[in-house]
Amino acid sequence: QALAQAPASMGCHASRKVESKDNHHLHGNVFCGFYRLTGRATADVHDVPASQDAPSLVVTTFSRGDWMQAMEHLGGGWVRIGSPSRAKGLCTQLYHIHGTDRMWTQIDAPPDLSGFWQLRGTSSANARNHRVGGNRHSIVVATFQEGDWIEAVEDLDDDWVRIGAPSRVKGLCTRLRDGMGRRIWTRINNPPPRTDPGPPPSSWTSANGVHIVPDNARVTDMQKLVSATWQVRYTKDRGRGSSVPTGARVLSVLRVENHEALGKYRCHVSDLKARRINEDIPPFTVATRGLLSEDLDATVNEMYLFHGTTPEAGDAIARTVFDVRRAGSAVGSMFGPGIYLAENASKSDEYAKEGSGVFAGQYALLVCRAVAGKVFTAQDGGDYSPKVRSGHHDSVCGDRAAAVGTFREMIFFESSSVYCEFIITYLREYCCVSNV
Repeated sequence: QALAQAPASMGCHASRKVESKDNHHLHGNVFCGFYRLTGRATADVHDVPASQDAPSLVVTTFSRGDWMQAMEHLGGGWVRIGSPSRAKGLCTQLYHIHGTDRMWTQIDAPPDLSGFWQLRGTSSANARNHRVGGNRHSIVVATFQEGDWIEAVEDLDDDWVRIGAPSRVKGLCTRLRDGMGRRIWTRINNPPPRTDPGPPPSSWTSANGVHIVPDNARVTDMQKLVSATWQVRYTKDRGRGSSVPTGARVLSVLRVENHEALGKYRCHVSDLKARRINEDIPPFTVATRGLLSEDLDATVNEMYLFHGTTPEAGDAIARTVFDVRRAGSAVGSMFGPGIYLAENASKSDEYAKEGSGVFAGQYALLVCRAVAGKVFTAQDGGDYSPKVRSGHHDSVCGDRAAAVGTFREMIFFESSSVYCEFIITYLREYCCVSNV
């Protein structure tokens, strides 16, 4: 009766029996068929139709663009859901009976989930040997990181898809939503630029994998780089009572040949160029500029920067990538939770710690290739990560040199924007320096 009284502008009709095989007339009910949520940002899914006489519990929520199949009309605009399986047997309302807005729009078939998707709604997602559900045990075979992409080639129901590419996860399954029902994969038109490194640099001696290779032919060049950027200035990051080294003597240089990490870095550079193709990126000069002969792309402010650590931790970082989640674990995160690098070796030395065992008395500097892109400069402390995550900038410069006469630091909020290229081990040198 309520449906019969609904305005025609809603496209509503009274429930009636018909003889048709059309998807919209399953079970002889004109309200049965496929629908997509278009009129609201969200729609609740209940265990039973809501009414004054029957308490109703919200079990899950649909988001704009989601689809469902109505299998049975329950009166008052309420329908019972047949699929997707996460809402099977539950109920939702097609429109508000006292309003004029229709929440759901009838469609001919469920949306096609095939195509390219990129992980943007969470930091990681699993790829399994088959979809979760049924009596079979599902095993996590691989893990995606934010920014990774897939090609979905088969819809397995309930937002699970079978993967066709990239090759490392071909044939596996992943879900386009998280456990709370929120969409974590975003549809894209084409896969991002390839993440394999392509031809390795001519100086590399390996073809794949991760290799830490002695490169002591570079000791002289690295000594010049460290000495040219060493400035004797005290900051509170060094710690009260600590002496400020007047310099450093480079002992060894190790070249990092991490093919996967280099590939992700090159992909990040390509993405940045694509995003900024119609913009002029203001040049940003650092103290290391021109001190190493390696090729750098000045159009996107590619640069060499330092990161201080222990010899043992340096090896671990080089074999993986910088972990943004550990930001600030050594000293702090004055400008937000990110990867902190410096143009001055003496600034990064503040964060370096003495090694143990055979590395006793030695410290480590990572010489990193980084792409700064469009830089946001700040003098005062604060969390500036939204400046980058919004897309307006690509990195942050914490300019304490301008503020209090100490140093500048560069902060990056994506691990793929930095590649650790060399590890330097060194001794601190002191000459006529008193404790601060």
